Amino acid sequence: MDLETVKEQYRDRVISASTSLVDLREADLREADLRGANLSEADLREADLSAAYLRWANLRDADLSGANLSGANLRDANLSEANLSEADLREADLSAAYLRWANLRDADLSGANLSGANLRDANLREADLSAGADLREADLSAAYLREANLRGADLRDANLSGANLRGADLRDADLSGANLRVFHAGAWVAYITSTHISIGCQMHPIEDWRAFSGHRIEKMHDRASKYWDENKAII
Repeated sequence: MDLETVKEQYRDRVISASTSLVDLREADLREADLRGANLSEADLREADLSAAYLRWANLRDADLSGANLSGANLRDANLSEANLSEADLREADLSAAYLRWANLRDADLSGANLSGANLRDANLREADLSAGADLREADLSAAYLREANLRGADLRDANLSGANLRGADLRDADLSGANLRVFHAGAWVAYITSTHISIGCQMHPIEDWRAFSGHRIEKMHDRASKYWDENKAII
């Protein structure tokens, strides 16, 4: 199915054929060939795009919340500022995709290929990136990964500077070459990037950690002072 076929099939739901503002809510676009299509700002909420071919597609600022994109080819697609919250992206190919500022909160990205993707400033809170999700050389700088499931993810050579990893599950993840160090000791795990340190629910720039007074540390948790006294020099 190509873009013209889509427009014909859904002609009553097209807001303006001369623009990219199309209403394709809940549309059945399984295996559709939409390579290079301009769908910026399109309403694709809960659409079925499973196994669709969307390489080079422009989906900037599109609403794909709750959409089924499992197995879709989104390689090199522009998804900046797109809303992909709660979308099904299992096994999708998002390699080299542009996802800066995208909302991927609660999205299922298990087993997805995100190698080389630009995810700077993306919201990945509580997203599922387990089951060997491929994030090799991905740019996750300043990404919001709070409580994300990254168990078993491939993060080799990924850029995680400034990423928020509070509560994230990084067990069995491959972090070789990534600018992130993981320190296991005592009650908490410390995640250390080139700019920030995240310990438990506390994430602050490295310079702030160095400057914190004993009183400031004590206020973080009733066991924080003991932990910091024992591990500060190593961290």
